[in-house]
Amino acid sequence: MSEPLRHSSSEPAVIQLRAAVGFGMSRIQSSGGLTIAALPGGIIHSIECNGIQINQILASPVGGGIHRLYLRIHGQQGIIATEIIGPCVSSVFSSSADQFIWRGSWQGVAYVCTCALQSDGHGWIFHLVLKNESDAPVRCDAMMVQDLGLATSAQVRNNELFTSQYLDHSNISHPQTGQLVMTRQNLPQPDGAHPWLMQGCLPACVGFCTDGFDFFGIRYKDQAVAEALSRPLLGDEPRQYEAACTTLQSATLSLPVEGQGELSFFAHYLADHPKP
Repeated sequence: MSEPLRHSSSEPAVIQLRAAVGFGMSRIQSSGGLTIAALPGGIIHSIECNGIQINQILASPVGGGIHRLYLRIHGQQGIIATEIIGPCVSSVFSSSADQFIWRGSWQGVAYVCTCALQSDGHGWIFHLVLKNESDAPVRCDAMMVQDLGLATSAQVRNNELFTSQYLDHSNISHPQTGQLVMTRQNLPQPDGAHPWLMQGCLPACVGFCTDGFDFFGIRYKDQAVAEALSRPLLGDEPRQYEAACTTLQSATLSLPVEGQGELSFFAHYLADHPKP
């Protein structure tokens, strides 16, 4: 029987972890304080505004994060999906002073996705341009996954489940954009503020869910595949649970050979929404 490994020194082992300032992140920032930071590979690290952490999990170079953008193709054999943004992508990422860019191609569909802040500085847009370079028509859609904290960084990072319990999700059906999903922090933040976020999709959002359990499912830790990716329709009812994470499903695009299509996922943030 082999001997167990032992530390050669009487002193305790010390493992140094790199601080986030050493991650080499890119940032886009508005004059009002809204900041989105991305890791070198294009994973969204954080979305913050004046001390409020809008997302829930700060992504790391090792573990990635929760935020994702999926492209799905609806074929005769079912639905297949790939990450355009996230920890398991092959996209080529670049950035400038005012936007992030992801480029790539999958299953004959070329894509370019940009992330930029809204002109008023109170929100952001992920704009996706698709081109069918295959030899057959393609039906496709996209899903945007956004984890939510909407509280001070100290509160969010101290207990994500507790924070999720105080996030109130609601939705309305808009005649032009389909489903709009709104999330309000009901636990007062500094100065009694209640941060609020509205999300939607153009040309339309046809389905959504508001908790990570509904999107990832119970088998994700074993199979690393989100269960909702295989569903034709994501859902249409909010869930108040312990993993606040919204997912929006775009309308389906039909792309002829050499045809192009565009989708946009947008978000609008308010530092204080006084009414629940």
